[in-house]
Amino acid sequence: MASQVVLFMTLVALVAPSGAQAQSDYPNKPVRIVVGFTPGGGPDITARHIAQQLGNSWKQQVIVENRPGAGGTLAAAMVARAAPDGYTLLSVSSAHAAAAAIYPKLPYDVKELSGIRQTPAARNTCSWSRLLWALHP
Repeated sequence: MASQVVLFMTLVALVAPSGAQAQSDYPNKPVRIVVGFTPGGGPDITARHIAQQLGNSWKQQVIVENRPGAGGTLAAAMVARAAPDGYTLLSVSSAHAAAAAIYPKLPYDVKELSGIRQTPAARNTCSWSRLLWALHP
């Protein structure tokens, strides 16, 4: 799991800064991870573990915010509407990839989100589904 977190942190550091902001300045304010499921489940536990590791590495606060509903669609819409500065990340299950086929009208355009990483299934969190991580670049 530690090597997965290191890889994830590297990918976030590469894609998150935008505009004139230097990569070495990221993050200079708290980062928010929006989880598309309720607190206490596998996706939430995984996001909190990653948030703790990122916070320790970055010396910056990383906040986990749960926005359950519609299979992660509500959380995805929230991230898509966030400022495109790399400070709001999305964590949803891999099943969310089918959202456009399931829901006739999504509250966001899937092109508004950029994938960062897919985490492996974690046995120790009672969650066998993979998690997708994305942001609004």
